[in-house]
Amino acid sequence: MSWSGAWDARADIRELTKRGLAKAKARGVVLGRPSALTDEQQTEVLRKLSEGATVYGLALEFDVDRRSIRRVRDSAAAAVDA
Repeated sequence: MSWSGAWDARADIRELTKRGLAKAKARGVVLGRPSALTDEQQTEVLRKLSEGATVYGLALEFDVDRRSIRRVRDSAAAAVDA
């Protein structure tokens, strides 16, 4: 197989993957990695942040990375702005 044949095969794989993902989304399948925090924990994080808790302290308390806490905070702020 020449490089152009391999390129075409790769393009076919990409197209089939896109179609498969679109079908899965249409069926309501949730894609991606599960959240590190449950909905209840996210609510608790937002409450504690509003009370003055630090991102670092909450990350230690919930045993997650600081990015997880910031993601919860930022998605809540984006929801308010929308």
